[in-house]
Amino acid sequence: MLQITLTQKGHDKPITAMTADELYEAGRHAWVLGSKADRERFALIVYNNTVLQAVEIDDLEEVTVINAHGREQRRRAIVGRVLSAGHPVYDAFVGQVAPMPSTQNPIKYVESEHDLTPCLCGCGEIVRSDFVAGHDQRAIHERIAKFGTVAKFLTWFDATYDATASAA
Repeated sequence: MLQITLTQKGHDKPITAMTADELYEAGRHAWVLGSKADRERFALIVYNNTVLQAVEIDDLEEVTVINAHGREQRRRAIVGRVLSAGHPVYDAFVGQVAPMPSTQNPIKYVESEHDLTPCLCGCGEIVRSDFVAGHDQRAIHERIAKFGTVAKFLTWFDATYDATASAA
């Protein structure tokens, strides 16, 4: 889970007076996030050591920002949806003290039971990502075996796959 700590610097409106949409925009945009962030499912927006908002992450998009010296820099922004009362992550964190104390770095990675899901291969193991290591290949091969042979699967796939539909 990402913990993003905001400061008042750079915001015209007091953070505590922002609407949910304004807070989402302030918290989602534009951070130095490495590949570790790709496996995170949720983000907590924190101000003054209090969690103000929880977001379910759908994607991380590449953005370009201009720094204080006028140079372009690549950053990443969260694309997701703001959670509300009744969602387990919202209920566990919003309005509470932040899981990790604030430091100079605004980005923290928080271990949470809410990041755990069953492996998508169907084995029942609980993981932080989509699959237990190697189980993605197991899942692919099991499905091909159900279909028949690799050759039959490839023939079917090539005949039915619509590249334009998957690009949308």
